[in-house]
Amino acid sequence: MESYLHKLRNLYNESGDLFFLSDEFKFIRKKISDFYKLPKSADVILGSSGTDLELLVLAGAMSSPEKSAHNILIEANEVGSGAFNAAQGRYFSEILPLGLKCNIGDSIAGFSQKIISFKNIEVRNPDGSVENDTKIEEKLDHEIKSAFSQGKRPILHIIHRSKTGLIVPSFKVFKSLQEKYKDKIDTVVDACQGRISIHIMNQYLSHGAAILITGSKFYSCPPFAGALIMPEIMSSRIKKWNHFPVGLKDFFTRYEFPESWSFINEYLSTEINVGLLLRWQAAIFEMNKIFEVPNPRIEFVINAFNLIAKEMIHNSRFFNLVEIATQTNAYKVPISTRSPYEINSILTFTVSLPEHNIFTHDDAKIVYQAMYTDLSDIIASESKIAHTPIRIGQPVKVAKNKNNQWLGTFRLALSSNLISEIAMLDDELVYMRIKSDMDFIQKKLELILDNFKIIKSFFRSNLLVNEQA
Repeated sequence: MESYLHKLRNLYNESGDLFFLSDEFKFIRKKISDFYKLPKSADVILGSSGTDLELLVLAGAMSSPEKSAHNILIEANEVGSGAFNAAQGRYFSEILPLGLKCNIGDSIAGFSQKIISFKNIEVRNPDGSVENDTKIEEKLDHEIKSAFSQGKRPILHIIHRSKTGLIVPSFKVFKSLQEKYKDKIDTVVDACQGRISIHIMNQYLSHGAAILITGSKFYSCPPFAGALIMPEIMSSRIKKWNHFPVGLKDFFTRYEFPESWSFINEYLSTEINVGLLLRWQAAIFEMNKIFEVPNPRIEFVINAFNLIAKEMIHNSRFFNLVEIATQTNAYKVPISTRSPYEINSILTFTVSLPEHNIFTHDDAKIVYQAMYTDLSDIIASESKIAHTPIRIGQPVKVAKNKNNQWLGTFRLALSSNLISEIAMLDDELVYMRIKSDMDFIQKKLELILDNFKIIKSFFRSNLLVNEQA
């Protein structure tokens, strides 16, 4: 990143202004297109997050003959906290990408609440297991027909790897609905985890679906770097619409769009979102590394990770793997076996504590916070484990107990950064590195759980002090 900043300083000294950065945004879009071998007809649009870019999909539905939208989400709690509000054209964060402040839940200008509705489809059973394809297709088909009965354009959401690794609905169900309704519906694939192959991405595009990706998650870069890959069938309709919800001027600038979207120039500013550019440049660096690694070596590292992580979970005094809650048919039988990117690389597990009847979602959030905290003073320990911050996946609501309480879960997710770092090493060195990382994670988790009463009391009292301040 230092070398890139050096390049930008030189370009600025030559030009005297920041407008040269428009070419840098163009470069980012081209690299994404090249990495995923996208058709020339597909447009790549940049934004601060997948949630921000969801607003463009919603605007796209409003450009249809129906001029209104019914947004159909699936297990929204597994894709992002802002999904519910974004689906309705409402603000979902107190600070907007260009720095302005707003009230979460307020309607964004240009998104009339009279013409937008949404439905979140739950596909999990109480134990966390996922319903079969037939039930899921029936639910989605019902919502699509409901949209038609209201005179609204349905927006069907597909999750291609949720926070727990779900692919839902399956590609088979998606294809069935797409062939049934053709251009009467809009479809967007949430692939923000980045765990998607070139082949599958282009399969979705060929069936008219837009795709959301991010530079964080799998690519392990700073958050707030998203991209929307839009097929021609959707982008051409929006361009003909020649209109743009005025509130989007606080989310995007004109340089984040392809030049073919010239109609937006009258709506969006020439401001440069330098932070977005730098975050995407970091992501492009990581993408460049992983796309240079041969697929067989990527597959080896992913399989080694899954094997060693499962052994760690199995050998722990506290952990229980919850495959039933994270495996769908698409997980067990991938659409394409030609790419290691279709192998699941996210493991979810629960915790059982002695003398602790229920380990809840709120308990899991405390442990998650403790994982990246120096615990030396809290538990009076001088160990390296207590001192070292460790990042794992945030707790996700997956399954409930008999009392209808959410169980506490944790996730282990493999990043492209680690794969590209170790993939070309000897096999035994790959195993050694992953084993070392898993041992460290296990030891800190167990240290926290062994001292959970003390740690829980500390974080709760600390939270109370902060709330009263």
